[in-house]
Amino acid sequence: MEFCLLRFMVAIIVASFSAGEDKKDSIVYLDRGSFMMGSPRRELLKTGEFPQKHIQVKPFAIDRYPVTNADFKVFKSEKPNYLTNAELDGYSWVFFKHKSQQAQVNKHLVHPDGGHWVAVRNATWYQPYGLGSNLDGKDLYPVIHVSYHDAYAFCLWAGKRVVSEYEWEYAARGGAAGNKFPWGNVSDFTRANLWQGRFPDFNIGRDGFEGVSPVDAYEPQNNFGMYDMIGNVWEWTNTAFTVPRVESDANNPQHTVRGGSFLDTLDGRVNEETRVSLRKGLSPDYKAENLGFRCAYLWKPGTKYSKPIKLRPPVRHRYEETWEYKMKHAVKTVIGNIHKTEEL
Repeated sequence: MEFCLLRFMVAIIVASFSAGEDKKDSIVYLDRGSFMMGSPRRELLKTGEFPQKHIQVKPFAIDRYPVTNADFKVFKSEKPNYLTNAELDGYSWVFFKHKSQQAQVNKHLVHPDGGHWVAVRNATWYQPYGLGSNLDGKDLYPVIHVSYHDAYAFCLWAGKRVVSEYEWEYAARGGAAGNKFPWGNVSDFTRANLWQGRFPDFNIGRDGFEGVSPVDAYEPQNNFGMYDMIGNVWEWTNTAFTVPRVESDANNPQHTVRGGSFLDTLDGRVNEETRVSLRKGLSPDYKAENLGFRCAYLWKPGTKYSKPIKLRPPVRHRYEETWEYKMKHAVKTVIGNIHKTEEL
């Protein structure tokens, strides 16, 4: 009885944190601008990132955070007949160290990136690591195991669209030209959820996580106040993936994904080097544990909630200001109240 009451109270607390943020504060409004997209000549070998292009963007609004499990729950509650690609296919790709104890692996499916990925039966957005796993305490984590088709359906339902690749990089650069990372050119493992350690067997987790993390676990990564632009999960864009001077496969069209994930690194020693210009292509029906998305839409300056944000330096959050601390403090309070009631 006491345990059930505690879980109920925690659920209320999580819901209040998720719903407490003002809708307009979860959106970043950006005025028209221009930037150099891609990698400079000295990084010629970066796939698909050269040559640089001068891009002009129209005013647009973009989600400050990747779409969360809490967001996707609302979508599914209103669209119960919609099935994600993972639900339709009956499996999704999970990092081998993260599959649940009850997980069933389809050994006939082999991932092109290697054996650290396993095809887990019934791994979905709500059961991310296979049978026996769930979303308890993960409302503010990015929704994962979603294909481009799923991202498109969600954004359409939300009155938005999947962000374009140009908008994504403009938002990731935060108004700073030529930076390697959203925050500058200095590697800083405290700014993003990335791999640290011997891959694939040992992640020392100096950044606080060994897998997916809450979307607000780290401070904003740039002057625009954007969260998780690199690291945590790759993000779908609505832009077709092409590489200059390389013929595209008409039979296997791909969409561009950006940002890298918790399996990548700042220096490229493991998997991808997570720079603001990093890009690769994936089939639109692909889904995995390290893949999410965010939405965007065009806006007209001067309309409600549409003031372009002012550049400001990133603010470092104290531990007491984090969601994790607030949750632990709230749970302690609930437990204390239960004990007081028992004493009475």
